[in-house]
Amino acid sequence: MEKYNFLVDLLPYRRSIEMQFGYSCTAIPTILTGRRPDEHGHLAFYDYAPGRSPFRAMRLVAPFMRPRSLWRRGRVRNQLSKFVKRLYGFTGYFQLYGVPFERLPYLDYCEKRDMFLPGGMSPLPNLADVWTGQGMRWHISDWHLPEDENFRRAEALFRAGAVDRAFVYSAAFDALQHDNVGRDEVLAPKVEAYANSIRSLHAALTESGRPFELTVFSDHGMTPLSRTIDIPAALDGTGMEWGVDYASAIDSTMARFWWLRSGAEERCREALAGFPGHWLTADDERRNGILRGDRKFGDGIFLVDPGVQIVPSDMGVKPLNGMHGYDPADGDSLACWLSTVPVPEGVGRVCDYFGAMTSAGDAGAMCGAAPSPDAPPPRVSILVRAHNDAAHVGDTLDAIFAQKAMFPFETVVCDDSSSDATLAIASRYPVRFVKRPDGPYKPGRTLNAMVRSARGQIVVFNNADAVPRDCNWLERLVAPIRADTSANVATFANQLPRPDAMALVRRDSERAFGDGRIHSKWRFFFSLASAAAPRALLLENPFDESIQYSEDVDWAWRLSRKAEAPLSVVYCPDAHVEHSHNYSVRELARRFRGEGAADAVIFGDRPSLVREVAGAVRESVRDVAYLLPHPRHWCEIPYSPIRRITQRVSHWRGTREAAVAARGTVQEDVGR
Repeated sequence: MEKYNFLVDLLPYRRSIEMQFGYSCTAIPTILTGRRPDEHGHLAFYDYAPGRSPFRAMRLVAPFMRPRSLWRRGRVRNQLSKFVKRLYGFTGYFQLYGVPFERLPYLDYCEKRDMFLPGGMSPLPNLADVWTGQGMRWHISDWHLPEDENFRRAEALFRAGAVDRAFVYSAAFDALQHDNVGRDEVLAPKVEAYANSIRSLHAALTESGRPFELTVFSDHGMTPLSRTIDIPAALDGTGMEWGVDYASAIDSTMARFWWLRSGAEERCREALAGFPGHWLTADDERRNGILRGDRKFGDGIFLVDPGVQIVPSDMGVKPLNGMHGYDPADGDSLACWLSTVPVPEGVGRVCDYFGAMTSAGDAGAMCGAAPSPDAPPPRVSILVRAHNDAAHVGDTLDAIFAQKAMFPFETVVCDDSSSDATLAIASRYPVRFVKRPDGPYKPGRTLNAMVRSARGQIVVFNNADAVPRDCNWLERLVAPIRADTSANVATFANQLPRPDAMALVRRDSERAFGDGRIHSKWRFFFSLASAAAPRALLLENPFDESIQYSEDVDWAWRLSRKAEAPLSVVYCPDAHVEHSHNYSVRELARRFRGEGAADAVIFGDRPSLVREVAGAVRESVRDVAYLLPHPRHWCEIPYSPIRRITQRVSHWRGTREAAVAARGTVQEDVGR
């Protein structure tokens, strides 16, 4: 940083920082928890632990992975790593590197979970956990994304004043230095690109109008290659057998050993006696924060001298131009801290970053806007219900935080036990999470809990799969309510079909929404997929927690039928969200059966089966008329009668079952 005069005008306060012993896979958990490896358990990716190894099945596969030269190739290893990651469901960073396949069944991998997400370092709280507990609106960038995209997202959030604290992570410079340490013609342009990105972040923070502190820090330095040594060959020369006499995990700068038989330690130490480096003592391990009673990190650790690399190793078969992971006291290993404000007292090591970032006061380690006591409370609370919406939740939250609203708003997410990546994706955004009420899922119960947690005067409901189509959706949706939040007014948005929507789904969507002329002739219509209402009205008139479907229609219908101050439902055709479903026949049957049961309770519907079937025939004829001008959709013509009959008959079954249940309840009450 000194060599390139990196942002000396913007970040004048700077300090050299002692690196955490180990690698980035050690330093990042330390930054995210404030704990060192003896507590968080991450020193290197692989540890000898036969009883905990997730790769035990490799014992059956490894003997057939021939020729070995093929399976050692970097591209093959990368593709296989992706397959193994999906197979085992790892959400953290995963790479097989150069670990021999026959040794994998005896090794455990430390980074199975995404460390950046809430609960990612459990049982230790990580940065996301602490900021959530502090009530912060936070953002932690997604390490899966290109760094340019992460800078862009952070800049948009800062400019909108949408976050209190943010952690913007970038790792590309590490890889660049490994290959090009000392090559100014390669490194200088990248340093300049980072400077421009950080200046843009600074400008965005300035435009937000809120006080802020901006800090840039690193986790380690980089040491140029001076020579290589072949420790695996020296160990092979001892005549000992791996996994019988000893076990090892050999990284680029250190070799860790577990002694399995008497005499193995002495023979290993003798084999390594001529190499540049030293064995860590207990005091060394204690000072570096890696001394553990369970010897998870090894019974003995040999650390090479700065500049030396072990080649080949379990990490690869070729040397790199630069490496880190040496003695933290070495000058080339130092990290750095650069800030717009004085460096906080006590920040001298990587493990000190966490305390500064989570300080309740002015946090010098913060990359984002500081909470301001003068900041107005949110005018609007956007409540997002989610369940297995990984395909859309990112787009929805991107669109929400891109809104050009002239008022502050907050975003609250309630995830209903998603089994996909919904929660992980939502955790990347500055949202506040609300826990779903315990017990069986009831939509009304969840909605009421979310309303109670909201801080805004106006509540906006928006499903995780309802993607706002432009930056004016929020402003247009709440406009009829903003004029008077005490009025009994509820609004709902125009739902457009997705690009992949079936033609029949598109037709239904156009009839239900569109310009509103068709649904205005229906008995009643309201959709909470994207809607708004005053919070006071919702608190005074909560959702019915006993019904499973149509809780939105029930709520709006009840309030619109009140004798005094009935609810006025306003359709906002210019507030667009993208929301549709290509339901299967089974899914249609389940949904319409549930809605039929709800209609029986809400409206007292008791339709006849004959009328329902007749209605299905009429709709099928209209479908054919709709599809005929579009030859590419003719394949849906045979599906139309199946779809319409399924809808109508399932609706009839639902109303009938609700009526039977109601009669049973009445008879029970009479009996009492």
